[in-house]
Amino acid sequence: MIFDILFNNPLRIQISEFLSSEMFIVDYWTLVHLFFGIILMFLIIKFKLERKFYVDKFLILSFFLVSYEIVEFFLFITNNRFFLPETLSNQLFDILIGLIGGGIYYLIRNSFK
Repeated sequence: MIFDILFNNPLRIQISEFLSSEMFIVDYWTLVHLFFGIILMFLIIKFKLERKFYVDKFLILSFFLVSYEIVEFFLFITNNRFFLPETLSNQLFDILIGLIGGGIYYLIRNSFK
């Protein structure tokens, strides 16, 4: 019942259509993954996760990005009305864009030190 209300919500449908429309070569979801990478790198540096685990920031970022793609895949399998299927190349591209976003934040942060 609640899933049907969420699925048929006109606002969700408009947002989904907007994000799926393509500009140039990529769609608007690319921007979402780019900003997600920026936000994750900010949080990794802010909470100093690399010092606790003694691993590189980009390795932690990669872990979170790959974990999200795995969760997204399983959400599609269990409830394919809300998630569109993605190809492996699309998932890898999403991870790459997230890493680029994290790299952008890292470079900007280090350039102001």
